[in-house]
Amino acid sequence: MDYYKTSISVKGKLLEVNGINIEKRDIVSEGMFIKVARLKEEWFQNIDNPEYTIEELKRRRFPVDVFTFKQELSENIPKYNYYMEYDNSAAITITTYEDWFNKKVHPMVRRAIRKSEKKGVIVKSIEFNDELVQGITKIYNETQIRQGRKFWHYGKKFDTVKKENNTFVENSQFVGAYINEELVGFMKIVFSTNTAIPMQILSLISHRDKAIPNALISKAVQICSERKVHYFVYGKISRGINGLDTLSEFKQRNGFEKIEIPRYYVPMSVVGEYILKYKLHHGLKGLIPEEYLNKLKEYRNKYYDYRYKNYGEIMV
Repeated sequence: MDYYKTSISVKGKLLEVNGINIEKRDIVSEGMFIKVARLKEEWFQNIDNPEYTIEELKRRRFPVDVFTFKQELSENIPKYNYYMEYDNSAAITITTYEDWFNKKVHPMVRRAIRKSEKKGVIVKSIEFNDELVQGITKIYNETQIRQGRKFWHYGKKFDTVKKENNTFVENSQFVGAYINEELVGFMKIVFSTNTAIPMQILSLISHRDKAIPNALISKAVQICSERKVHYFVYGKISRGINGLDTLSEFKQRNGFEKIEIPRYYVPMSVVGEYILKYKLHHGLKGLIPEEYLNKLKEYRNKYYDYRYKNYGEIMV
C-alpha cells in the first residue's frame, strides 16, 4: 500500500481522504459509499496519460470504484474510448479587455462597472499579508447566508483564514476592492499555463449597491489580458429554479460562456462497473430529477429569505 492520507476542502471544511501520487499528480478518493478518484487539483491540472494512470491505480490497488478525468478546456472533441459525459466550464475567452468590455458583457454590466467607479470603489492588485487576511476575515464573518445557502466560511478565525488562503500563492494574484482604504471585496486568481481561475469573489453585503463583484471581474479580465492568459474560468453554468440559477445568470451577463468538455468515467472494480451501468456515479443526488432538486432549492431560498433579512448580494 503506497497511498496516504491527505485533506480536501468540502463545503469550507477540511476532510481527510486517501491520496496517491502518479506522474507528479495527486489523485484523491471522494465519497462515503461510492468511491470516486479524481485529480486533487482538477481545476488546476489535467491527466496527461490516462492509460498509464489507470494502470497504476489498478496495479497499486488504490481503493476506489470509479476514476474520472476530463479533457483540457481547449479540447472539446472526445479522444478516448472510455464512458463519457459532457461536463462544462463557465469561461471568458480572453483577447483584449476592450473586446470583453464592449462586446461580451451585457450593457447593464458596463453601467454597473461605471457606477462602481463613481461610487468611489478602487480595484487594484494587492499582496497577500496580515492586513489582507484581516479584511477577508471581516468579509467572511459579515453574514451567515450567501447565494441562498449557509456560507461555508462564516465564523472562521484569523489563523484559519490565513492558512486556507495561503495556498498556490506563487501562482496567485489577489485583487482588492477598496472604499476609503477599507477592503470591501476581494478575489484570488490562480494561474496555470493558459488558464486563470478565481478561487473566491466576495464582497461586503453592506456595500452591495456598488457592483463590487462586477468591478473585481473587470480587473481580473484586465490582468488576464496583460498576462496573455487565454481562458478565465469561473466554475460551471448550472440550471436553477427558472432556467439558469442566479449565479449562472450573473456569469453570462459578465461575458462567461458555457464550454462543454468531455469527462470520462472508468470502472476500477466490479462494483465500479455496476455503478456506471446503473448511473450511480453522481451519488444519490444524481438520482433525483432536476425539477425536484430545483423545487428543493426554491424552498430553501424562501426559508432563508424569511429567517435572514437582507442577506443577499446584488448580482448584476
